[in-house]
Amino acid sequence: MSWLASIAIALLTAAVGLMLGGYLASLAVGWYRVSSFEGGAGYFVVGLALVGFVVGLALGLFVSRVVAVSVGFGFWNAFFASQLTIVGIAAIVGGIARLAADVPPTLGGEAMLLAVEIRWPASAAVSPATDTTPRRLRLYSVAGGTARNSREGALWTEDARREEGRWIVPGAVAVYTSRGGRLLTIEPQPEGAKGWLIPMPAHPGKAQLAWSPWIPRSRDDTPLPDGFTMRFRVVPVSQPVRTETFGPWEIATVANGFYDYETTDGFHTLATSGRFLIKHRGHAVTIDGTSEYGDTLRVRFDRAASVALLPGAPDALLVHAATDLDTGPVYLVTTKGDHVRIELVSQGLPLSDVPPITNDMVRFQRARATRVAPGTVDQATFAEPGVYYFHDAVVTTNPPAVRRFTTPSDVTLDPNVRPLGISPDGRSFVRLGFADDHESHVLVTTDVERNTTLTVPIDAARTRLGAVSALDPEWLTHYYEWHREGDGSYRLVAREQVAPLPYRGTVTTSSGAYREYHVEPAGDAMFQALVAFLRDEMGATRSTEDERAVGYRVTVEGQHVYVIHDESTRRVGVYMDRGVDSRLVLEVAARFDAALATGKYDGMFLR
Repeated sequence: MSWLASIAIALLTAAVGLMLGGYLASLAVGWYRVSSFEGGAGYFVVGLALVGFVVGLALGLFVSRVVAVSVGFGFWNAFFASQLTIVGIAAIVGGIARLAADVPPTLGGEAMLLAVEIRWPASAAVSPATDTTPRRLRLYSVAGGTARNSREGALWTEDARREEGRWIVPGAVAVYTSRGGRLLTIEPQPEGAKGWLIPMPAHPGKAQLAWSPWIPRSRDDTPLPDGFTMRFRVVPVSQPVRTETFGPWEIATVANGFYDYETTDGFHTLATSGRFLIKHRGHAVTIDGTSEYGDTLRVRFDRAASVALLPGAPDALLVHAATDLDTGPVYLVTTKGDHVRIELVSQGLPLSDVPPITNDMVRFQRARATRVAPGTVDQATFAEPGVYYFHDAVVTTNPPAVRRFTTPSDVTLDPNVRPLGISPDGRSFVRLGFADDHESHVLVTTDVERNTTLTVPIDAARTRLGAVSALDPEWLTHYYEWHREGDGSYRLVAREQVAPLPYRGTVTTSSGAYREYHVEPAGDAMFQALVAFLRDEMGATRSTEDERAVGYRVTVEGQHVYVIHDESTRRVGVYMDRGVDSRLVLEVAARFDAALATGKYDGMFLR
């Protein structure tokens, strides 16, 4: 066989190998849950496709140059032999990969959750709902007496109910594999609790849709010693796995799984991935609205991405509308008798991110610290009656009402700063915006009754404006006041002859409780002053190892602390390595803020 024919066979076999490698890789992405973060899944598919190309190329050359010569194959025989071989190799590799993967079983083409109910011992008199220890379910895949891997699930202790003298707590976890046996535990385990081997087939069927008997149980149904028992059933991911009742509302959670949720400020919990179905007095609530992709696309929303209660108005909900695939605007849903009224609030955003508009510093700080896990009914964000800010509306919660407004196109807002205050009559509120130069800031006041917006300049030097993330109602009310006009409305004006507030830095917290402390606007003089402060007031030292480190590093109380000076942002501060206990940063912040309050460093701030 000529080299030209061999090369043709090799290239054709390589092309088949490329397609088979890419196809198997795309299947493996789902089998092994390859993350798409930063294109990881795409690189994985491309990489295995190229491996298939190389294997096919080598195989085609080998068959056409070696096998064909030894057995006397012609072009077509060598071609078909190469194709059959590459397909066979792909089938073997794919089969092994599939058997080794944890692929969720399906019922009617749907993945499933394992819904469970844990029954506390009869001797347990106190409700599990009072337990302050966060507990989760964990489902293990067990083979040969060894746990291969596991997945976490929710245990809803707040849903505890009492039946026949015993507390029962529901929960759920994804049925994530058909391999091995299944062991369910509560983690951390309550005293006296043990794990349960789940007597469920590898591929559950319709019989498992019904509740199992309580386990463990004796073979002859004689009573067992008092202890924890459980029962289970499977729930297709399109069906509700949890239903909660709040006054006239029934809110059902349709979940497809659970995941570890962590915010940038270190809040950590288990979240639910799914949607909510809402009923009012037994009747489903649906919303006719528009898609998030355009005002002209009409959508009937039959479920919600998030739901929030208004404790001061038990007959009202805030609903971030959704379908299976699409999210939509936020609506205020109120009732009068059996009639449900739906009013548009704003385009879609997570309800847990909605801030109050308040002059109360305690409430302002408390709201910033409030965190709600995705996939849970939000009972915290709007717990205090008041006025809440949406991008183009404000909602008053008691009684519930929506007031919409428009912000002029020539006004640019800083989206990272919450509203800073509200006028005495509750009609006007204050946001932070950018001046025409898009570098300096202004205050933006909006009268929601008249739908008018005004800007108020900020004297950055006079008001000691540093990190805008640190602005709050205390800063606003110290430097500004509401002036009542002749028509009874209020206008925000700068106070005259006001003593400046002390300078202070800002602490930021991100994933993993990583903290940084910044002072701004500041330059080299402040950098040198901070280094000297750490040395003189906190005993910071530098070693040869510190001097070799990247950046300026000192040792304080046996821990490494980095001192930074970022000229581009005019920021000086300290931080520590990720993964270490960074509470020392908080101590540095508190002590240096106290030093700043003395006025000793005032002249080092830049303007």
